[in-house]
Amino acid sequence: MVEGFFGNRIKIRIACTPEKGKANKALVDFIASKTGIPKTFIKILSGHKSIYKTVSVKDLEGRNIIGLLTEGNGR
Repeated sequence: MVEGFFGNRIKIRIACTPEKGKANKALVDFIASKTGIPKTFIKILSGHKSIYKTVSVKDLEGRNIIGLLTEGNGR
């Protein structure tokens, strides 16, 4: 669930255990389902073992990714 903004980052809460990459996969799955962008276009660039991650989302259609993620959250 998108919690809002934390500085210049988007805070997303994932209810998944952070072991063996499960939480990272769940984050990519969440972003893909929320934006409609294929999982193969979403990459975790840094923070694989941290709560702070840098994620790259490639969108060939030029959509507003932040808008898609926060849409319907009242933020």
